[in-house]
Amino acid sequence: IRPSRFNKADIATKGYMSPFQLANFEQWWIGPQRLKDDESTWPQWENNIYHEHEKYETKICTATATTKTITFRSFRLIDATRISKWTRLRRTAAWALRFIRYISKRRFIWLKEVPEETDLTSYELAEATKVLIIQAQSKGINDKEINKWNHYYSDTHSLWKFRSRLDNISVGIHPDSLNLIYLPRHNPVTKLLIQHQHEDLCHAGIAHTLSELRRKFWILKGRMEVKGILNKCMACKRWRAKPFKLPVMPTVPETRIIRIRTFEHVGLDYLGPLFIKGESGLIKRWVPLFICFTTRAVHLELVNDLTAESFMHVLRRFRARQGYLKLILSDNAN
Repeated sequence: IRPSRFNKADIATKGYMSPFQLANFEQWWIGPQRLKDDESTWPQWENNIYHEHEKYETKICTATATTKTITFRSFRLIDATRISKWTRLRRTAAWALRFIRYISKRRFIWLKEVPEETDLTSYELAEATKVLIIQAQSKGINDKEINKWNHYYSDTHSLWKFRSRLDNISVGIHPDSLNLIYLPRHNPVTKLLIQHQHEDLCHAGIAHTLSELRRKFWILKGRMEVKGILNKCMACKRWRAKPFKLPVMPTVPETRIIRIRTFEHVGLDYLGPLFIKGESGLIKRWVPLFICFTTRAVHLELVNDLTAESFMHVLRRFRARQGYLKLILSDNAN
């Protein structure tokens, strides 16, 4: 750092010269006297930047870090990919737990409270839900993820929960909302739970479904997961579907825009069968429709059957009443 006597720029910042004095101050305009001297007389910097670090010694330090190793075991009670409803999956898991209680030689403590009633109880359904969540977490969480986020912990029920910042709140919030249960992404149990919440809310949107899920569960990148599942909801697809895009309409044919006699260019189709009450009961009759392409006028006849002979009689009567025809278009259905 140069002192002020060598740095003439400090004169403007110090404020001890008036503008009139600064205008007559020679060193402010032409610089210090050193700039007029030969370059060889300039002061030299004693430090050598190329050999500055040669004086320092290189020391190798070894640091030892201790990490906690967490062991995860894959656990599956029910194959969730074979079931399409969360309620059905939960009831299936509850019946499986009751069956395990009956056949197991080693009595599980947490299954002793399962009653021996015919119908499933709320306690059994709650235990089944807990087991299904443990099954999902056994495949969707690992020690690398826990060490990275440092927000998960295991409670007394072997459930991994997300550590919240609202631990000091004791009034006005449900205990389940303080420490949310972790649910992994891309898991069939998580998918069925999101679908159930979405349908329970009468097919609500992404934000509403996610807010209700976060009352009890925490899904990493939850909005993305909920959005992907809701986009596959068939009921919502029908409501969000856009109208069918009509094809490009072709040019209007000449037969519909030129000025000609009525029923000179016609289209033909059959209507029926119609049931008419006759002497022997109900009989079938058909109605040929002649439509003028130019005026959209309609001419109706009546035939007893669909034979070619009956049609020739109809055509002869039509020509006798409407005149000569130039063009007849039909779909040839009959």
